[in-house]
Amino acid sequence: MTNRTTGTKFASPSKKELLETYRQLYKTHPHDLLLLETQLPVGLRPESRDKYRIIIAMILSDRTWDYTLLMSLGKLFDECPNINSFKDLRSWNDAKDLLKKYGFQVDGPGELNVDRVWYLITSYFGKWNQTISPENIETLNTKCGYGPQSIRTLNTYVLGRPDFLPLNAEAFEVLETR
Repeated sequence: MTNRTTGTKFASPSKKELLETYRQLYKTHPHDLLLLETQLPVGLRPESRDKYRIIIAMILSDRTWDYTLLMSLGKLFDECPNINSFKDLRSWNDAKDLLKKYGFQVDGPGELNVDRVWYLITSYFGKWNQTISPENIETLNTKCGYGPQSIRTLNTYVLGRPDFLPLNAEAFEVLETR
């Protein structure tokens, strides 16, 4: 494996080694592993988080450059401050036009952004009964290219589930492939 920043190559631990290290740390310091979740300021704790903004940011970050994401999300959230702002969208093309208005890529590979947002909107106002639950998050796994890491991250950061350990792409890849 290579460090993206420095270009330095280093040996990757095996899946067994990573899991054993985690188990040992958990046995020794069970509460210290979740400091990120348990010692956050009140406004950032799971119960205070804006699930809508986290999910929309995650959906749209996959196919958007960071600078564009920052600028476009700011405009989108100013005009659409909550998920109810999408309630009047009636079609996939309405969702596409809305995202395009705020500077998101919506053609070619960017159509996946539209697919994901449209699935979220139709599910939230339809079969999810305007609730974001662990079961609802899991349904994203089968739609619109959400992978296991996205689902894991949504469960961790949207729902604050301590039984999920969020991993970056490199760490997740090590666990899956070794």
